[in-house]
Amino acid sequence: MRAHTRFIVIASFSCALLGPHIALAQRFTTNGPSSLAPATGTKSDVEGQLAFEALRSGKIDEARRYLNGADPESPYAMFVRAALTKDGVTAANMYKMIVAENEGTPIAREALIQLYRYHYATGQYQAAHRDYVELEKFALPPPVSDPVGLADSLQSIPQFQPKESVQPAAVPPETPAPVSVAAPVKPTIYLVQVGVFTTRDNARKFVQDLKVYGVTGKVFPKDIGGRTFYGVSAGTFSDQGAAQDRANNLKSRSINAIVVEQ
Repeated sequence: MRAHTRFIVIASFSCALLGPHIALAQRFTTNGPSSLAPATGTKSDVEGQLAFEALRSGKIDEARRYLNGADPESPYAMFVRAALTKDGVTAANMYKMIVAENEGTPIAREALIQLYRYHYATGQYQAAHRDYVELEKFALPPPVSDPVGLADSLQSIPQFQPKESVQPAAVPPETPAPVSVAAPVKPTIYLVQVGVFTTRDNARKFVQDLKVYGVTGKVFPKDIGGRTFYGVSAGTFSDQGAAQDRANNLKSRSINAIVVEQ
């Protein structure tokens, strides 16, 4: 698949975990022609590859027919069985086997992409990040964004949780309460956040990546749990509704976006 054409819509994969992975075949059809080598080898190996190509084209019944004559040990056949299984855990284990036994091959990359999607969809962000690191070793760029760049993944990991604020000691009853002076009301600014990174360089690199999609990004510092990270925003608004509209527009283009206060 052409990995550089678009970001991946994680939500669609989440739905696929609940039933046969038909969404997988639908994604293949929209990603262009296969980048894998033409079918070679024994007849059973070839049928495994033909089953894989049929799956990429969205021809599920044809994929099943080729699968019947394929070598069960063929990584292509195993990939198709994983994509068509109803159980996400079983599929993930099959993808892991493909990656482990076919290191560096195109089919291993395809399996690693699906393994990333499974880990992300099930909230296993650290495992998804490891998959992403492995994907970066291939010649083609990963067709997914690093989960470390997503606010929900950072906030789901305990060490990134904001520390509890220390409450000031209670004022003794006999001490007169100080006269409060109303502070000037500062207008709330809303940012459309599309990523959070551990280093400024990674954030700047992501800003460059966004330009491919016609999106202008801006790096800003972000404190999480007493540690400084670097966020990337794709718009600043004084109106929360306008910010949310912008975020929804980006999501419709498969770019992760959330609204946060500055």
